[in-house]
Amino acid sequence: MARASGKYSLDESLGNLSTLFSRAMLKRINLELKQQGYKITSEQWVVLVHVWGNKEQSQQVLADKLFKDKTTIARFVASVESQGLIIRKPG
Repeated sequence: MARASGKYSLDESLGNLSTLFSRAMLKRINLELKQQGYKITSEQWVVLVHVWGNKEQSQQVLADKLFKDKTTIARFVASVESQGLIIRKPG
């Protein structure tokens, strides 16, 4: 509950707790990927899953699906492309 004695408590707020949980999970997933020898992050993994499942989509479509800006997607795509995990085509 976010209120203790009628006052807002950040430590007990659902938004704060869900953010902390999300960050802890991403940290754990990134650690596991690293331990398994993968040179990608959990965010890059999400991009790869969408690319592999939906061939030949634009970076803008990918950005819209993942609620990311186009610059962030371009950076992710360039990173996984440099590892040979995808091939980027113009147009």
